[in-house]
This record gives sequence, C-alpha cells and structure tokens, in this order.
Amino acid sequence: MNSVVAKLTPQQYKALAEASQWHVELTGESTSQKTQAWQNWLSTQPENQWAWQQLEKLQQQLKQLPGELAFNSLKPDTEAQPANARRNLLKSIAGIGVISSSSWLAWQYSPARLMLADHHTITGEIREVQLSDGSIVMLNSASAINVDFSPVERRINLQQGEIMISTSPNHDIRPFVVQTRQGLLKPLGTRFSVQQQKDRTILSVFEHQVKVSLPDKQQTTCTAGNQLIFTQTTFASLEPLVEGADGWVQQKLIINDMPLDKFLDQLARYRPGVMRAEPELSKFHISGTFDLTDTDQALLAVSRLFPVSITFRSRYWVIVRPA
Repeated sequence: MNSVVAKLTPQQYKALAEASQWHVELTGESTSQKTQAWQNWLSTQPENQWAWQQLEKLQQQLKQLPGELAFNSLKPDTEAQPANARRNLLKSIAGIGVISSSSWLAWQYSPARLMLADHHTITGEIREVQLSDGSIVMLNSASAINVDFSPVERRINLQQGEIMISTSPNHDIRPFVVQTRQGLLKPLGTRFSVQQQKDRTILSVFEHQVKVSLPDKQQTTCTAGNQLIFTQTTFASLEPLVEGADGWVQQKLIINDMPLDKFLDQLARYRPGVMRAEPELSKFHISGTFDLTDTDQALLAVSRLFPVSITFRSRYWVIVRPA
C-alpha cells in the first residue's frame, strides 16, 4: 500500500461525500432524470470528477477480493433509508482503507468521522433535523451528531461542532441527554446550544435550564440567559449570554463591539479552507449583523471599514492583516 498521505482540500472532502451519495442513489431505482442530475453534478467542477474516479478505482480494487466480500463492500442496503444507506457505504469505504490507495487515507481523519455520523453538515452549511420524538436539532457549520434513542433514554452524542436543541413538548418519559467529550447534559424542557471545542464544551441556555455532570460526578445547573464553559474536571463561572448568541440559527452572525480578529475567527467557521487573521487586528472593534451564507461580502465590508489588507492566495486560503 502506498504510505503517502494526501492532503485533501475541503472541496475534495465534500466531493467524496457527494460521490458516495450518488453511488447510493444510482444503485437504487434509477431514472433518466436522476442520471441527468448525476451527470450535471459530475460536470460542475473538477473535484466531482476526481471523487467519482476515486470511487471507481476503489471498486476495481474490490474486484480483487475473494468471494462476496468485494460485492458486498460497496453494495448499499437497498432496504435502508437513504441517509443510512449512505452512511453504510461510507463505513465500508473507511473499513477497507487498509487495502485502498493513498487517495482514501483521508477517511481516517476527522472529516471522515464527521461524514460517518448520523447527521452532519459541511463547512458553511446550517441544517435542521427533526428527531423521532419531535425534538428539533439545528446543526451549525461543520457539525456532526449521532442519535441513539432506546427504550430507556434519548441520547445525542455531539461529535463535532455546535448544535441548537429545542426539546419536544410531548410527554416522553425517557430522559433526554446530550453527551460531549467533557460531560453529560440533561435539559429540563428547554432550548439550548452546545458547542464542542477541542478541550472544552460551551453550553448556552435560552429557555429553562440544563443540568451538567462531569466524569468525576461534579454537577451544576445552567439557567436561562446564561452560558457555561466546562472541561472534564472544571466548571467556569456562569456568564450572561451575549446578544445574538443564537443568530447562527437564522444564518446571521450578530456581534457587538467585538475585536476584529475574534470576528474573523468566527467568520472562518463558515468558510471552507483557511482564513488567518493577524493578532494585531484586535485593536479594531466591529459591530453589526452579517450574512453567513456570503462570507465574501462580510470580508468586503471589513476591507471598507478598516485599514486592513486581505490577501486571497486561493479561494480556500485568505490572510487578513493590518494595512
């Protein structure tokens, strides 16, 4: 096996996920309209053609496997729901990575885990998911969750990113819990958001309250109008929510007197690729409401408001520094 690790762009990650989705759809009942839609997708951009080629190469490699292993590895479950069939396909791809070419090594990294989740969004995407109990989950940009509803509890595991949850008003007696890497959250009939960062969780409560338990059994409660940051061992003090903290649900970034470098860090969450803001930009402060579906427009506003230099090395590499 080739041991060279290929560094894929965000667009290539996206194309790989879309290629797997098309494989699932075309393997099922195919129509001329669906085939035409696939061909349109294929011709949209070079990354899509590349991703489909990788899938075809993988299928060729599988033909070398013995028995039905090759046939079953990329054969979707036609009885499964489309989302589950896609997830099963991606699991198959990831599972046979040990025999695949270096083009597929990217599945071993976090973007693959994101795509293997029950529900996920790509960078810049915000999406609503309605759970079987009627609860609503909004997934922020580049976020992923697994949902495990059993006879005894309703559990959401936040794999990556940020979610907003509005628990169902029905009288389901099963406990509703959210698991992060730092602790377990138990909402009490509420609306709240949870953001998973590298070594901490940020909880923001907009209605009622949420009880939080750490691995060492420490517990506390965050009430409406407050934010709680915690690690695996420590709770920070409650802080009041800032205005517009839930603006992302409406695809808006609402900020008030925020250091410019921090604003750009927030904006970067919704833009594929890399956007670097020099620390010196902290001397400038910005306020306003910005459309998260058009980060180019937000950058244009920054260039007009402040004496800064914005360098586009490519669509996916932006550097902002003082002029």
